[in-house]
Formats: sequence, C-alpha cells, structure tokens
Amino acid sequence: MKRFLVGLLILVVVLGVGTELFLPRAVERGVTAALARATGEQDLAVFLESHPVLRMMLGEFSTVTVENTDVSVDGLAFQTVATTLQQVRMNLEQLLQERQVSAGRGRLQTVFRLSATDIENHLLVRIPNLQAAEAALLDDRILVDGTFALEGGRQLHFKTVNSLQQPDETHLALTVEQMWLNDVAIAPELARDLVEFFAPEPLAIDFGAFPVPLKITDVQMDARAIVITAQEQVGQQEDVR
Repeated sequence: MKRFLVGLLILVVVLGVGTELFLPRAVERGVTAALARATGEQDLAVFLESHPVLRMMLGEFSTVTVENTDVSVDGLAFQTVATTLQQVRMNLEQLLQERQVSAGRGRLQTVFRLSATDIENHLLVRIPNLQAAEAALLDDRILVDGTFALEGGRQLHFKTVNSLQQPDETHLALTVEQMWLNDVAIAPELARDLVEFFAPEPLAIDFGAFPVPLKITDVQMDARAIVITAQEQVGQQEDVR
C-alpha cells in the first residue's frame, strides 16, 4: 500500500510538472497561429501566463503578451512592440476554430523598442530633402550625421547631438542640442530656427493619439536601443473584438 501511495504521489508530481512545462507552450503555439490567421500579422509571438496553469484550459490568463517585430505606429517604425494585457479572459474555442478574437481584459502595457536604424528611417521619411542619415545611440544622447540635397545639385552636410524630451505624459520629442553645418558649429538659437526650417513637422511621437491612448511611464536608452514603456490611460479598458 505504501509503495502504491508513493508511486501515485510521484505520478501526480510528474503530471503537475509536465503541465506547468508543456501546457503553456502548447497553448501559446495555438493562440499565436490563430491570432496570425485572424489579424494577418505573421511576425508575432504570444507569451501566456496563468496561475494555476490549468486556468489556461478555461481561457483565463494572468497576463498575455503579444510581441510584434517591425511595427509602424504613427508613422514611426519600431524594432519590436510588446503589448501585455493583464487578467485576460479569452474565448479559445472561437479563436482556434473561427479565427475571431474575443477577449475581456484588465490594464494594458506596451514596451516599444526603437533602434538607431528605426530613427534613421523615420528622419528620412519625415524631413523633406534629407538625402542620407546615420544615427548612433549613446547612453543619453542620439547622434545624427546626414546630408541635405539643395538646389543646383549642391549638398549640405550636418551633424547634430540630440536628446529625447518628454514635455508631458503622452509626448516624446527629439530635441537638437548641438548642430554643425559643413563642420561649422551653429549657435543654439540659430540651430532651433534651422530645425524648424528643414523639419517643419515636429519630430515627436504622441502616444495619446494611438488607437489605444497611452501615457509614457519609462524611457531607457543605451547603445543598442531606446526602450519606451507606456500604459493605457485610465478608463480605456474594454473588450477586444
């Protein structure tokens, strides 16, 4: 009898460990494939958490994180965008069989990852007559080296040292702190006027204007990327259909 109970206990432990290890991955694969079909987005990954893990079988999740690569938001391409939803209730049958997304959820948080290449592409799209741009990220500054195309086939080479400024909880702006034109240093007042002349459209992101309005909670930068964390504004939680 004792040996039977010991064997039963071992079986329960093994099954429990197996469920904790393999069930989340299996459900993640199914949900990822179904979401890709439903949304037409192929470059996404889904990460699910439930406590206890068997709640997944009921479509109940502590967190659901959907990560996309090369995402364009408000005209700016991001290297990755990872959105985490808390306390999600998902109709798995509808998602897996009918390819329709129906879910209730709690607060939403999104992490945007921006590379130097993303900044280069953004500048080339947003600034008229910008012929070339090369960006480099430091711990707290962004260096941009580029060329403007002028009339008569002439070119104007520029270098700028820039910072990211957050004037309020929804906006993030690229601000020029130092400028050189053809290797000549430009006074700060004149530099500001030149920025307005060459880039009449503000080089800023309005997270409050996104389809789900967000507010910025953290901005981190190093030589690899700019990482922006933003949360859903209060009162925006709703079902996703």
